[in-house]
Amino acid sequence: MRRIADRLGVNPMTLYSRFANRDDLVAAVVAERLKSAIAPAVPSVLATPAADGDQAVEPLVAFARSVRDALVGLGPLLAELQGSPRVAESVLVLTDRGLAATCAAGLDGVDAVSAFRSLFWHAVGFAVLQPQLWAHAPALLDGVEIDPTEFPVLARLAPELGQFDGDELFDTTTRALVAGLIGPAGGATPQGEMT
Repeated sequence: MRRIADRLGVNPMTLYSRFANRDDLVAAVVAERLKSAIAPAVPSVLATPAADGDQAVEPLVAFARSVRDALVGLGPLLAELQGSPRVAESVLVLTDRGLAATCAAGLDGVDAVSAFRSLFWHAVGFAVLQPQLWAHAPALLDGVEIDPTEFPVLARLAPELGQFDGDELFDTTTRALVAGLIGPAGGATPQGEMT
C-alpha cells in the first residue's frame, strides 16, 4: 500500500481511508475493469429484438470482445478474481449487459442464458490462454518430419497451421459461435453465413 501511495503521490492513510487493505484495493481495480466490459448499451437498441442479422450479431461480438479485453487488461490481477462484494457487484453488471445483448439478438429464457454463458466462457478462454502468445507455435513444426501413418490428419494439414493473428482468430470464432447461437432467428442462413 505504501508503494502504491508513493506512486500516486498521496499519504498511505489516504488509501486506507478508502480501502481496508490490499485485497480490497485489488478487488476495486478488478471490479472497475469488469464494469468497463462493453460500454453501456443504448436502451433503444436493447428494448426490442433485432430483426436484421448484423444488428443481432454485432452486440454479441462486441460483448464477447469487451469481456476478453477487460480480462486481458487485468494482467496478473486476473488470478485475484475472488468472491469480494466489489467484484460480485461488477459481475452482476457484466451479466446484465451480456443478457441484454443476447435478448437484443432475439433470444430469451434459457436460450439467452445459454448464449450468454457460451460467449462469456469463450471470451474467458481466450483471455486466459491469450492466443497471441501461441500464434508462433506452429513454427515448432518447421523442419519436423511428420509420419503420415502415425499422424495422418496432422501430416495433411500441417501446411495450413501457419502463424495466426489472435485477434482475428477471436473475431472469426466468436462470429461462428454467435451464428450458431442465434441461428435463423438472427438471420443466419443454413450455411451459417449472415444475411
